[in-house]
Amino acid sequence: MNTITTTHFNFPGQKSVYRGKVREVYNINDDLLVMVATDRLSAFDVVLPKGIPYKGQILNQIATKFMELTADIVPNWLVATPDPNVAVGHLCEPFKVEMVIRGYLSGHAAREYAAGSNRHLMMEVNLEMEYDFQGHHYELTHLETAELMELVQGLPVGYRTVFNLYAIEGYSHQEIADLLGISESTSKSQLNRARTALKEKIASLQPKIKTNHG
Repeated sequence: MNTITTTHFNFPGQKSVYRGKVREVYNINDDLLVMVATDRLSAFDVVLPKGIPYKGQILNQIATKFMELTADIVPNWLVATPDPNVAVGHLCEPFKVEMVIRGYLSGHAAREYAAGSNRHLMMEVNLEMEYDFQGHHYELTHLETAELMELVQGLPVGYRTVFNLYAIEGYSHQEIADLLGISESTSKSQLNRARTALKEKIASLQPKIKTNHG
């Protein structure tokens, strides 16, 4: 099945083109923007080599549908949608607000989220509150989720991509292999190396409480 992973249009009056992680935006005479939603998949600032069929179309249609439904409440930039993957609108100065909305969250997951817990991520790194690493015993002091994610962002791109897809996005190793064009065993190896690298980073921040000998 074909996917749209890049475009090379040359519109009348075109002044520039900006290629983001997913969308490609054409500037027409500093007046209009032609925004093409591609099928590219981005995971934590890494664009994966394979696109997902119809992803761009669905993304664009959801966005334009809600802009149309709310235009009487808050005016927006949208002028037309000449193609399922394309939105055309006025060039505006954006009011930059970003949010993530979860449809349903309850029980333990809700309590963990409200408390800002990083327990799930720590389990993915295979760390408990006390752990042994490279001949030393560590007691894990409190590590904020944001701090842990910052450590994840510092991993090499290959390790970070697999860790994010597996530990955070919930992909299986087979799905990761298909997305990245690698073998399933390579995905598992990259995940193990990511975990080891994270343990090293976390260990550097924690006090050694005793040294193991033998």
